This record gives sequence, structure tokens and C-alpha cells, in this order.
Amino acid sequence: MGDMKEKNKDIEQIIKNLEEQGILEAIGDGVSIQDTDFKVLYQNQVHKNIIGDHAGEYCYEAYAQREKTCEGCPVAMAFKDGKTHTIERSVPTEKGIIYIEVTASPMRNSSGEIIAGVEVVREVTELKQTLKEITALKEFSEKIVEKSPIGIHVIDKDFIVKTWNSYFEEYTGIKKEDIINKNLFDVIPSLVNTGWDKNYKEVIKTGEPFVNSGYRHVRSVGPRKGEILYQSSKIVPLKKGDKTVGAITILEDITEKKKMEENLRKNEEEFRLVFENAKDAIFWADAETGVIIKCNEAAENILEKKRDEIIGQHQIILHPPHRAEYYAKLFQKHISQKGVADEEAEVITKSGKIKSVHITASVTSIGEKRLIQGIFRDITERKKIEKEVKERVEELEKFYEMAIGRELRMKELKDEIKRLQIELAKYQK
Repeated sequence: MGDMKEKNKDIEQIIKNLEEQGILEAIGDGVSIQDTDFKVLYQNQVHKNIIGDHAGEYCYEAYAQREKTCEGCPVAMAFKDGKTHTIERSVPTEKGIIYIEVTASPMRNSSGEIIAGVEVVREVTELKQTLKEITALKEFSEKIVEKSPIGIHVIDKDFIVKTWNSYFEEYTGIKKEDIINKNLFDVIPSLVNTGWDKNYKEVIKTGEPFVNSGYRHVRSVGPRKGEILYQSSKIVPLKKGDKTVGAITILEDITEKKKMEENLRKNEEEFRLVFENAKDAIFWADAETGVIIKCNEAAENILEKKRDEIIGQHQIILHPPHRAEYYAKLFQKHISQKGVADEEAEVITKSGKIKSVHITASVTSIGEKRLIQGIFRDITERKKIEKEVKERVEELEKFYEMAIGRELRMKELKDEIKRLQIELAKYQK
């Protein structure tokens, strides 16, 4: 009993000295002192803010609503072995469940005897949530890297592979387990044979990225070895502060893209040849402004003008001036109607000659710009022939009418002669 009183006196004196010096209140973490029976003797204000004011209560009753000390209690462990112990706990409070980190150390008197336990409490609810979010973000990032439609691998400064995603597995035929934690150049010696190892070494040495866009590559590993590919790749330095500690390789197979570009180039060339060599005149005009933006050689021929005299002009210049209003309305009609429009019209040449044309008009879009395409076929000769044929038909019709009329008159005359002959015969008798 005397020993307990002596211990309590020692504890009270220590607490008094600490309070007078303001040390415990100045500490940013929560501090409490418990005697060897786990009764709370002291709490600084931070501790009270976190846990609540429980001076004079047993800690296991106040903090955990238990009838005995908690399992894994750091204060109990400190009393047992005289060492410092740290644990993390969830604690129900008026604010809800909070997470705290508890560090307990034994308090000794001048004789070295443990007389109390000092408990330092730090709320880690926010930190725990942040770590949880970081972990989730890390897992999410790893999934993105793993399932990325491009190749991603990471090496350290000694060229040891640390990350190798599924794209690289499929692309090279090398499984993760066969390359992770191994030297990149030992596993893929063709990188040395082709000089690619120098690019990696330069990135690690200088800390500057290496970029190679659209180079031709012969697959050197995997089941499709020998296949010709086109790749776009980047080797980006991985830094910690100012120091380069590794590199990230990003690789994209652009073989299909290259094929598409080549096909597009061929299609564009074929289109250009068809456009330029078309026998009919072709005009492209901006549907909004009516300004001609493109024409072919046949357009130059039909108008007797050079291309630079046509492009940039309003489409109205194609037609005779005295019918400008009519052709302005016709242009708007072609824009507003769907499908293909067919019209017969007239164009005027540089020399003032009027030519008859058949127009096939359609509206299309290139990007965000609406265009109207007009294909003009010169039908001047056809119209001339049609006119001549029509005139000839009219002449034939007149001749036919005259011939038919004459034939009818001859028949009537013959009938009349025959009738007269019959009458004459009767008279003669």
C-alpha cells in the first residue's frame, strides 16, 4: 500500500512538473498518462479533443467500453517488457468512428521502476483515408498500365525490368515471369544487335527522353518473328528529384495506321487523277458563300479561262450575266434539295461565247465545310444537232402534209374522172 502511495506521489510530481513547464500541452499529439492499474491520471487538451475527457476513469472502460484491458493494449505491453509499442485502433466517438495511432512508453521513477504509462495518440483517420485512396489509385493505375492498348515497360537505372504489361507479353511473346527482375538486354539481345541499347543508355545518362515516330521494324522475337511492323516509341526518363532512376518505354504498333495512310494516299492520288482527267468540267463551291474553291482542267477548257481566273470567284460568273438572278436561285435550289440534281443550263466563256451544258449537282461535306459539286457536260454540239434534227423533222412534216394533201387530191380527181366516164358511157348509149 505504501509502495502505491509512493508511486502515485512520484507520478503526481512528474505530471505537476510537466504541466508547469507546459510541455505536454505544447505537444501537437494527444498525450495521456495512466497508472499501472490503467486509470487515466492525465490528458492534455489534444487528447481530450480526440478521445474526450476521461480523467479518473479506467482507459479500457472509457475508450473501448470494455471490462478489462484491450487485447494488444500497447500500455499493457509497455508495462510487461518496458519497451515502446505502437498500434492502430478504431475508436467510436461522438463524431463517429475515428482511427488513431497509439504509441505507449513506460514511465519510470528515479529508481527505474515502472510507475505509469505514457500514451501518445495521433488521429490518422484522414491519413488512413488518403492512404486508402492512394492504394486504390495505385491499383487503378496498375490496371490501366496492364490493360493499356499500348506497350508499357519500366526499367531501373541498371536496365532491370520492373514492369512488363500484357501488351508487351503479346507483342514480344515474352511472359512477365521470364523478364521481370532480369536485365532487358539479356532477355532481348536483339536490342543490342540493332543498337537500341544505346538509346536506353543515353536516356539514363542524360535524363532526356528518346522519341522515334513511325519507324520500320522487323519483329525479332515472339511467334510472329520476321513480320514487318511500323512502330512509334518513346523512352522517357523516370526521375526521383533531379536524379534519373530508370526509364519508361511506351510503344505503339502503328502498322495498321501506316497501311491506312498509304491507302488514303493512294486513294487521294487516284481521286486526283480521276478529278483532273475527267472529260467533264468539275467545280467545287462553298455552299455558304458560293465561292469556287476547286476546278479541273476540263473546267478551264469549257470556260476558256485559267484556273486562277476561276478559283476564288463567285459561281455566278459561270453563267450569262443577263440570267444572273435565275442561276442564283438555281444554286440555292441545289443546296437545299437532297440527292443529286440534274439541270440543263448555259455557261459563258471568256470570249463571250454561250455554251449549253448539262449540270449534275450534289452537296457534300469535307470536315465541317459544306460544298456543292457541279459536273458540267458541254452539250452545245448535241443541242445544235437536236436543233437541226428538229428543223429537219419539221420540214419533213410539212412535206408529208403537202404530199398527203396532193395524194388525196389525185385520188379525188381519179374518182371524179371515173365518175364522169361512167356518166359519159351512159350518155353514149
